[in-house]
Amino acid sequence: MRLERIENGEGVIAAPTRFLRNWVATHYADRLLALWRAENEAVTRVTIIVEPQIAASAAATEGEEPPAAQPVFSEPGGLPDIAEDRGHLSAPLDPRFTFENFIVGKPNELAHAAALRVAAACVAPVHTVPFNPLFLYGGVGLGKTHLMHAIAWHVRMQAPAVR
Repeated sequence: MRLERIENGEGVIAAPTRFLRNWVATHYADRLLALWRAENEAVTRVTIIVEPQIAASAAATEGEEPPAAQPVFSEPGGLPDIAEDRGHLSAPLDPRFTFENFIVGKPNELAHAAALRVAAACVAPVHTVPFNPLFLYGGVGLGKTHLMHAIAWHVRMQAPAVR
């Protein structure tokens, strides 16, 4: 992230991704404003914008590839190289969230079965996805995010060309 500008009482910070912008805005916006006001009382608000060029320019000054091409997590073994595909994902897939690591219980067995059917259909020669869209709804900790990542990992491992 970098300071973009300060004008008309607004401090503007540029972040390289929407995820980072949203996360910083959610967790640190109030704290940033308080610290900024302690240094400069003219600043009355903080805005965080998305500017993907930040990541590329920062990496170029260090002589590295842009972070979009560097995996954030180590991928499960046997996966094809998906570094070039990172730009199409809004967030990296978590390698811990696979069907093999999913714990099936009474509250989530239907969702697990549906996710397995969708994953299998996505890699089948004829793509007839049984649930389109697949809508996962439930309480905290029942595995919604885990199942979404598991579907994506299954497709990546079985049919890397499928998008």
